[in-house]
Amino acid sequence: MPEEKGLLAAPAPSGGMSTMAVVAPAGYKMDDSQPGHQEKCLLYLAAEGCPTLRIHVRDSESASFLLSRYRDSYGLGASDMKPNCGNVYDSSGTVVAHISYNGRAWNERGELVHEAVRE
Repeated sequence: MPEEKGLLAAPAPSGGMSTMAVVAPAGYKMDDSQPGHQEKCLLYLAAEGCPTLRIHVRDSESASFLLSRYRDSYGLGASDMKPNCGNVYDSSGTVVAHISYNGRAWNERGELVHEAVRE
């Protein structure tokens, strides 16, 4: 995939959604209260004038990092992000976490599970 300002991603040739796999380092699960919750999840990223991406993530640390990289790579403000940007979905399409504009990860109950990644 071509690199765009340090973010590995590209829109699908058809103009549709891209999906890319990310091998995440060991880290926080999306919800630390569920020890067996290790399935791959999809992070949804979408903003005005930017590619819309669905990225496979395994933990909140990698999801936080990727949203922050997307935001910074495209110089986005919070108002540029489309609805549901930062949502993390499990394989059934249920929202299991949300990564806020500042990179913090919240579980489906609104509890903080990961602080923002600092570069």
